[in-house]
Amino acid sequence: MWLTPQVVGTPPFQYSWLLDPPAEGSCTDCAELLLRPLDTTLVRLTVTDASGCTATARTVVPVEKDYRVFVPNAFSPNDDGFNDRFLPFGKQGTEVVRLQVFDRWGELVYDVREVPAGDYPSGWDGTFHGRPMPAGVYVWRALFRFLDGYEVEQSGDLLLLR
Repeated sequence: MWLTPQVVGTPPFQYSWLLDPPAEGSCTDCAELLLRPLDTTLVRLTVTDASGCTATARTVVPVEKDYRVFVPNAFSPNDDGFNDRFLPFGKQGTEVVRLQVFDRWGELVYDVREVPAGDYPSGWDGTFHGRPMPAGVYVWRALFRFLDGYEVEQSGDLLLLR
């Protein structure tokens, strides 16, 4: 988000941006600030004009956390180009720390670590040791990590269709 102050006074102006907590910003002494906060951030701007007059303004930039991940409950690995792999989806920057799939006897048939959510090549293709698994219900368990480091564990069932 761009923050652009409306300044009245005698140019040139000196700008001093202060972010609390510190956040990724374009610079601390620019006329405009490109801000990418991960948390709600207090922004303070102090502007000094050529006459030495100083003004300070503060604002809070709220950040609402969204820790949702979409995990399909069915897929059909038949190479038709639609739903051929089982994989979770999340906002940009969401990481799948670990994703496991188990058959109905509890045997681990798929295990992947440290991949971006939505990474198609990393999705489960419905095979185990190179052989197609039978149609049926499987159980999955996953740990997701978001941009701010927050982690969420989820589990569910999955229908493999043939």
